[in-house]
Amino acid sequence: MRIPTVIYSLVVCFLFGCKNEVEQLSYDSIKGLTMGTYYKVTFSKGEEELKKEEIEALLLDLNSALSTYQENSIISQFNLNQLTSLDLNVPTHKYFYEVLERSKYFYNISENYFDPTVMPLVNFYGFGYMGREEDNELDMTKIQNILDYVSLDKLNWQKQESQIVLEKDNPKLELDFSAIAKGYGVDIISTMLEKKKIKNFLVDIGGEINVKGKNPKGKNWNLGISRPLDHADYNDAQIIVTLSDKALATSGNYRNFYELNGVKYGHTINPITGRSQRSNLLGTSIIASNCMDADALATVCMVIGLEKSKALLDQLDDFEGCLIYNESDSLQLHYSKGFEAYVKNQ
Repeated sequence: MRIPTVIYSLVVCFLFGCKNEVEQLSYDSIKGLTMGTYYKVTFSKGEEELKKEEIEALLLDLNSALSTYQENSIISQFNLNQLTSLDLNVPTHKYFYEVLERSKYFYNISENYFDPTVMPLVNFYGFGYMGREEDNELDMTKIQNILDYVSLDKLNWQKQESQIVLEKDNPKLELDFSAIAKGYGVDIISTMLEKKKIKNFLVDIGGEINVKGKNPKGKNWNLGISRPLDHADYNDAQIIVTLSDKALATSGNYRNFYELNGVKYGHTINPITGRSQRSNLLGTSIIASNCMDADALATVCMVIGLEKSKALLDQLDDFEGCLIYNESDSLQLHYSKGFEAYVKNQ
């Protein structure tokens, strides 16, 4: 899945500073490229050896399922109306189905603001697989026509044993899982590590992260959340959170946007209005038990804005969030009721 590093997540830096007297553990690191960004796995020794080839093979399968930039991927076949059923015995089909199912959950709890059928709008604004001509004028009169086939309610699927039958109400309906795919990738790599009895690890795909156990200093993992400003350095941390056995995902518009005729267009698209969403909410960081859910909810918050995000986080028991917003030309922070417990004193 070809998604530039700076587009779908805020950069998260890793800070391992701890007391010198703590005994250091033996860790390895594997890194590479995937989904148009980087991946990095830092881990202690387990009962079974972890090989880069295993991670790469898993990520290749994931891209073969979910990448709209691969012509023969499962999602591309679906978008081109060449796929009407899934076989859950096939790993790539299973990945597609699991992400689709979880997307439905977030579609429902967000009152339809999290909608993977937003792909035609993403392409319209030039953030999708079709790309964008540098000075291409946007014909905003086309948005209403596009909205006629943007809604997850227009896609039906039924499970028949290991087979999933897919049916579109409109052949122009297309899916885009980029708001949830990196988090899902983090989770399936984490599952691989757990099967190998690796007790301590950090898995990072483009800033979406899951951690388990302790860091190389024998402490919880310290993760810095970048300051969401256009000119900020990637290592300029707004806050630092300390986590173990949790996932962290971030979303923001502040780096991935373009300006056309004096108007700024960000990659966060409102699937109900069809408009590129710009607001005083600059960045969202979500802590959850798994990275797929954290990834999806971070996107939801960016779409629905500050006040609705505050209300939604208050309703959800399994998530904590930090909302960074602009007020009177100053950065402000809003924490959900349990988020502050993870914040490291600086």
